[in-house]
Amino acid sequence: MQRLAKSLSVSQILLIAYCCVAIPFAFISHCIVAALDSHINVMLSHSEPLTHNQQPQAKQHNLERIGSKLRELEVPFTNPEINLPIPKNRSYEFENILNSRAGIIYVCASLLLFSLIVLGVITPVLQRSFGQLNSAVERLARDQLEEKIHILGPRNIREMSAGLENLRRRLIENDTHQTLFLRHISHEIKTPLTSIKEGSKLLEDEMLGPINQEQKEVAHILVKSSSALQTAIENLLNYNSAISVRKIKRRRKVDLADLVKRAIEKHLIQIRQKELELEKELHTSRAFVDEEQILTVFENLISNAVKYSPVGGKIGIRLRNNTDRKSEFSIQDEGLGVSENQREAIFDAFFVGDQAVRSTLKGTGLGLSIAKQYVEAHNGTIKLLNSRKGAAFQVILG
Repeated sequence: MQRLAKSLSVSQILLIAYCCVAIPFAFISHCIVAALDSHINVMLSHSEPLTHNQQPQAKQHNLERIGSKLRELEVPFTNPEINLPIPKNRSYEFENILNSRAGIIYVCASLLLFSLIVLGVITPVLQRSFGQLNSAVERLARDQLEEKIHILGPRNIREMSAGLENLRRRLIENDTHQTLFLRHISHEIKTPLTSIKEGSKLLEDEMLGPINQEQKEVAHILVKSSSALQTAIENLLNYNSAISVRKIKRRRKVDLADLVKRAIEKHLIQIRQKELELEKELHTSRAFVDEEQILTVFENLISNAVKYSPVGGKIGIRLRNNTDRKSEFSIQDEGLGVSENQREAIFDAFFVGDQAVRSTLKGTGLGLSIAKQYVEAHNGTIKLLNSRKGAAFQVILG
């Protein structure tokens, strides 16, 4: 029974409930009418008048009046065919029974019709209310918290609506507190880490005095490790921000080509160190986006391409407007690429592919996950393209 209930919609459940009431009701009505017909035949087969106990009871008077009027109007099914002659001394009792019979038929039919009309009116109302509840729950699941939840309907549905509205407000409060926490922890961590990185760089460059080779190697390890730690912390903070605050608060019209150039500039040192060749084809493409989020998307994709490209390899970067007048960004490297069995998991959080394991540069596995969160927050798409060599990604923004 529980499995059946789970597979049925509200309208189907109401229809089944109606049938469970209407079918027995119609059957009982049919039995009553059949009993009256049988009683008529018994009357016609005897010439004795009805006794006092056999006279129609007072509670039948209303049905008799209704039936009499229906028979006067010659409504269908109110005047059954009589095969035997009606005795004159029984005509009054006979008429009363016929009137009662007609009244029962049409009162029962009217009740069934009325209940069917009520069912037809209530079902769309309940379906609409439950549909609104379902939409509200889906919006909460997607962290779309801007729209207030107010659903009209029966008391239970209004109570559920009030509960969802209360949940929406609490989620907004939690998002606000989490955003403030992320900003605070970001400042508290980045400030001392920057000091460590800059101090190590001063030691490595012998700005504070000459050091021997072993000390220089240690200073180099400190610089490299602090840079890796800074990147990991930024990715973790960006990831938490991406999954907790999916709303776009600072949208404006920007030229995506400028964002791509800024992202490339951030990685120029690594590009030069690995002697990579950039093949750029950047057309003017304006989109209404959160500048900081989309810049992070481009930075993460370019960072991956630089990280996994071989020394002296090529990286192709293109930006254009496609046939649907949407901004299309694509990037391709000449690295090891993504194996077929890992294509589905490439955008999962903390996923590290085969090429990352073979590389000396280990990452957190959050770059592509963050990019996916930000792109989808703009109702865009990001996907891994098929390529003969290396990895190729495409981002489409409306």
